[in-house]
Amino acid sequence: MTTPDEDTSCLQKPPRHLAGKKAPKLFGIGAAWLRFATELELRRLAVLHVRIERKKRALADIRAERDVIARRCEKRMQRTRMN
Repeated sequence: MTTPDEDTSCLQKPPRHLAGKKAPKLFGIGAAWLRFATELELRRLAVLHVRIERKKRALADIRAERDVIARRCEKRMQRTRMN
């Protein structure tokens, strides 16, 4: 019995029609190795992709809030220079 780490079923040549072509851009990744991923690995990648995208959105929200605060402070600073 082979363990998942020893499983070599995913180490086969890609079909002829895919040989030399770019891999489809799954999960925002255009990597050639995706053609060799097992179904279990693709499921895990899907879960990770959702988590990564959620964290990207959260980080974008935090940065946007920081920018709002910075603009507010810059305006305050400019007003004090004028007086």
